[in-house]
Amino acid sequence: NLIRRRVRSRGLVFSMHSVGEESRTDVAVAYIRGTVNRGLLDMLERRIDALRITSLTMGAKSLEELLVHRHWWNPLPSIRMTERPDVACSYLLEGHIVVLVDNSPLVLILPCTVFQFTQSPEDYYKSPAVGTYFRLVRFLCIPVSLLLLPIFLLITAWFPDLAGSLGLLSEVGLTRERLFFYILAMEFLLDLFKYSSALSSGKFSGSLSIVGGLIIGDIAVSLNWATAEVLFYAAVTLLASLAIADTEFGDAIRLYRILLIAGTGLFGIWGLGVCLALVLLSAVTTPTFGGFSYF
Repeated sequence: NLIRRRVRSRGLVFSMHSVGEESRTDVAVAYIRGTVNRGLLDMLERRIDALRITSLTMGAKSLEELLVHRHWWNPLPSIRMTERPDVACSYLLEGHIVVLVDNSPLVLILPCTVFQFTQSPEDYYKSPAVGTYFRLVRFLCIPVSLLLLPIFLLITAWFPDLAGSLGLLSEVGLTRERLFFYILAMEFLLDLFKYSSALSSGKFSGSLSIVGGLIIGDIAVSLNWATAEVLFYAAVTLLASLAIADTEFGDAIRLYRILLIAGTGLFGIWGLGVCLALVLLSAVTTPTFGGFSYF
């Protein structure tokens, strides 16, 4: 209904399907006649009609996993999801297909590319210059979130002379193993802060994350569980991760970053290079519906 109120074209079509032998969940495939990719649409409808399952337990998320089968080494999301009717309508008018699942607030947008996860609806409510600037900042946050901590670990742990000349560490005599432990500990603690504040009440989430971060960070430095520099770079990494518009995409970047940190801490520059190649291979081979390129 919200989509129909925004797009009153006679070409707007909702093709109804029923999924689940017991739940019989209504699934609507929305598209605009004349602009949609007919081959992709026919493939999608055949795939939905061929599903033989008991129910869609998690709604649109269950349908996404049934439509695109990902391997464990592909953590990046394969289908763009949104809860905003204006976003869904903008993709419809560009020729995309929107899939709605009854009793689910999420809609699926097909086909999908990696660049959709760098978009934010707020960009389009600003002037072109301002919106473009903030989207470029969001693009920059992806390599910062992915590479800042691994490169910091590489320079400080494996090239201490270079780290000293650059002034990256104020504390001298830190061993490679201790730096590796510091960064892993900060990675875990910042993730703990993020999820605990997200699950707590809205009244306390902001104060919990700020006050808790200051107190725990200061105590961690005092107890030699971290250094001020490690805490700073970890905080910048967390801010860059939060700036990524899509939560699922940001979580995948976090897994990639942990792999890079582990490879760098154990094997140095060769470990970083090999793990970075594995990350690029994983991103390139991310499956999408209809066989379209993820990039």
